[in-house]
Amino acid sequence: MWKRFNGNGGSKTARRGLSAADDLTNAVLATLSDQVAFVDRDGNITAVNEAWKSFDCECGDLGLQRSGVGSNYLEVCRAAEQAGAGGVEGAILGLRAVLDGSRPHFSLTYVCQSLSGRQWFRMTVSPIGSPPDGAVISHTSVAEPTLAGEALDVAAIAPAETGEPLLRALTEHLAKTIGARFAFLSEVVDQRAGRLRLIALWTGEGFEESFEYDVDGTPCREVLRGALCLYPADVQESFPDDVWLKEIAAECYLAVPLFSYAGDVIGHLGVIHDQSLDDVSFAEHVVRAVGARASVELERVRLVRTLEKSERTARALLNAPVDSALLVEPDGTISDLNEVAAVRLGVTVEEAIGKNVFNLFPPDVAATRRAVMEEVLTSRKPQRVKDERAGMHFETFVYPVLNQEGDVERVAVFAINVTARRLAEEKLQRSEERLRALVESSTEGILSTGSDGRIEFVSAAAERMFGYGPGELVGQAIETLVPERYRDGHVGHRTGYASQPQSRPMGGGMDLAGRRKDGTEFPVEISLSPLEGPDNGHTMAVISDITERVRLDTKLRQSEHSYRSLVDTLTHGVEEADVSGVITVANVALHRLYEYGDGELLGKSVLDFVASDDERDSLRDYLQYLVKEQPSPTPYFGRKRTKSGKIIDVEVAWDYKRDEKGQVTGFVGVITDITERRQAEEALRGSQERYRDLYDDAPVAYFAVGVDGRIAKANQRASQLLGYSLDDLIGQPIVDLYSDTAAGKDRAKRVVERFRRGRETHDEEMEMRRADGSPVWVSLTVRVILDADGQPVETRSMVLDITERKQADEALRQSTQRNATLIDAIPDMMFTIDRRGVYVDFVPADGLEPYTPPDQFLGRTVFEVLPASLAQDMMRGVELALETGRPERIEYELELDGGRHQYEARIVKSKEDEALAIVRDVTAQKRLEREEELRRVRDELEGRVEKEMLGKNPYGLTFREFTVLHLAANGAADKEIADQLGISTFTVSKHVANILGKMAAASRTEACVRALREGLLT
Repeated sequence: MWKRFNGNGGSKTARRGLSAADDLTNAVLATLSDQVAFVDRDGNITAVNEAWKSFDCECGDLGLQRSGVGSNYLEVCRAAEQAGAGGVEGAILGLRAVLDGSRPHFSLTYVCQSLSGRQWFRMTVSPIGSPPDGAVISHTSVAEPTLAGEALDVAAIAPAETGEPLLRALTEHLAKTIGARFAFLSEVVDQRAGRLRLIALWTGEGFEESFEYDVDGTPCREVLRGALCLYPADVQESFPDDVWLKEIAAECYLAVPLFSYAGDVIGHLGVIHDQSLDDVSFAEHVVRAVGARASVELERVRLVRTLEKSERTARALLNAPVDSALLVEPDGTISDLNEVAAVRLGVTVEEAIGKNVFNLFPPDVAATRRAVMEEVLTSRKPQRVKDERAGMHFETFVYPVLNQEGDVERVAVFAINVTARRLAEEKLQRSEERLRALVESSTEGILSTGSDGRIEFVSAAAERMFGYGPGELVGQAIETLVPERYRDGHVGHRTGYASQPQSRPMGGGMDLAGRRKDGTEFPVEISLSPLEGPDNGHTMAVISDITERVRLDTKLRQSEHSYRSLVDTLTHGVEEADVSGVITVANVALHRLYEYGDGELLGKSVLDFVASDDERDSLRDYLQYLVKEQPSPTPYFGRKRTKSGKIIDVEVAWDYKRDEKGQVTGFVGVITDITERRQAEEALRGSQERYRDLYDDAPVAYFAVGVDGRIAKANQRASQLLGYSLDDLIGQPIVDLYSDTAAGKDRAKRVVERFRRGRETHDEEMEMRRADGSPVWVSLTVRVILDADGQPVETRSMVLDITERKQADEALRQSTQRNATLIDAIPDMMFTIDRRGVYVDFVPADGLEPYTPPDQFLGRTVFEVLPASLAQDMMRGVELALETGRPERIEYELELDGGRHQYEARIVKSKEDEALAIVRDVTAQKRLEREEELRRVRDELEGRVEKEMLGKNPYGLTFREFTVLHLAANGAADKEIADQLGISTFTVSKHVANILGKMAAASRTEACVRALREGLLT
């Protein structure tokens, strides 16, 4: 990869890697006390350390051939052999065997005579690479021949391995050579934090898994300072915080640092034993020898790791961008490029390498690029080029790649497609313009402040709201808009918000006020939001003038107070309950009616006051039925139990409570005590019993019903009421006489069941059905007749015709409901306009939009909102409606949503000085009316044409041609003919051409005149 990317000469990155390797080698060699030399495959010495140089000079003084850098070590050895040195032949053979790969290592102990006297050395030879590219030769001085015989044979360790396997092998051999229980080798992870990673930890039985640890409190900390660390005995006492030393019962500790090529500590190597260290000099010698080899290998591992990472990074960086990247020689030859560049040039990566880049561009682009290349080669400075091709925008960066002498060695070219960015910038600009327009058109005040609390931006609406001119507020403190009595506290609130900014309403439920330029104050509502950006502390505030809302809230509270006062003055009980029957509102009269103290009814259920369990169950079922089916509200009667236990009869008139979505949320009931009325009715029924002879002639319908539910007896009024003869009524099931409704048969079945259980029914309002099918509403009272055993045998049923009352009640209820729900029921927009022409109120309608938003016309006159002519018509209608009391109607057109809309406004008097304008969009209706009129005219025309065709038609005209001729004779143009017949003007032209051809007429006028003269048309 590097060969292709960098051409034949390689890249600066590779050269830096090789230079780093050389520096590493030199640094390691310099730290060793042993004599170390590097040789290539031919035995030529490429590098030596200072110890080697010193010994070389010393032996040179004895007349031996010098063995410095550049000399051949094999020839030096042969010269030494000729001079009488012993053991040299073995050294030559061993070195050759390592260099040609036939031996994995070689070691030799020998004696040498130097200026300082007779010395023993241990020579080791280790290969570099596999197959070998050279070797490392080390001469280690040993104090005595015995030590020399026992010295560590480093070259014999793991001959076929490199990297971490070799480092583990060195660690194991170190422990076995010294006879220590533990041996370890580490790599520095973080020098500053004192953190190491154990590459190898030999325990005598095997290796532990690699792990990281901190060196604080351990003897390892001293080794990382760059010196040998030795504790022959009592190491635990010196490091009492090292728990591991205690666990393994450590007694001695010996370790040396491992150095990088730059002289930095990159790890350490050492042993730990559970006995004192006796032979310190031997152990130190062995640790240093192994450490020298381990330093070289560890730094080589780190260098290889770095170079591999660098190579992967370089290739990834080249191919990672979605844009073109090329490396070009000064003459334009491509030495490397990524896939994106190849695709844009229309070739593959393999095809592009070696070609001249200018040959792959269009001539005009090539000329521009060549000029930029010359500028880079001359100035040695990067160049930037912008161009547009085929609707795409590019930014091209051309960078010089300099060699060590500062000359341009290559040129790197990066072409970035910025089309999306350009489009995004244009879109952002348009978005900002729209946002600016939106802010300026907003009726709410918008401003932003900096971290110092000074105003940086303010909208026109905010300036108007506070009475300032354009730009007057910018730069002023935000406290300028705060009433003076709140300013000191506001600074603290602002500082607190800056410490914990978040989007939220300002004030936390407090009433806020703003201060205008003239010093007047007005109620406001403020929402705060932190602004994101490079600087913190910027805040945006949206301010609403809620003067009108406060006024309306005050008016609403007054209205609610008036409502409450009115309710509490009523003699009827009033209650509000939720859908489950829990009472939420109860007036004073209801508390008196149920004999409870003020407020004691709230939270109780309406079920708590029924007189019996059966009535409780019935009422519970009735509430569930109302919520589910939502029938029209119908008053009902029942018996209630007061706090003292007294039973009272009541009439309950009720209605639904709904939310803004129309969902039922509860009930409102008006409860009337009818106990005295019930007692009077009971007395009346007793009187009727006493005057049984009047039964048949009574003006009230009577029925006697048996336990089988069939009519046993009926009077004449019953016959008249239902339109049946008495014979037809007798024996008929009583339930069949009721309407098939909830208030009819369903309620009648419950009455019959109550009768069979011996229970009576009082004033049950039910719907019956006459013989002709018409409905009749009755009030049914059922008295149960018991036999001697107390079992029900028959009823005495009194049926009162309450149809008229019911109709009146229903009309009243509908009128009340219609008035109460008029706003929701009318599908039109409604505007309340006073005598001055000011818009006082507005009720919207689904699917209809007003001419302007409500916040722009409420409080303003019709002359300020509507076109002049329409405003005059509207005002004339308001004045007439207020003066005469009669509804007025006007029709007009407005341009809305890009189209012409037709409206109809009905204006009625609502108050003494206010009129209600009910506005409906009749565009679709008018269109249908026009279409219907055209259809009617067309049908009439076609009927006439059909009749005329029954007469003369000598030219063979078709029905449609005859119709077109008829319209043309009446002076209609092609467009009018097309509109009346529902066809296109092109089709009309075709029909006219056919008519002229069939009648051999030169023009339309001639054809029409001839048709009239010849009687074809009447």
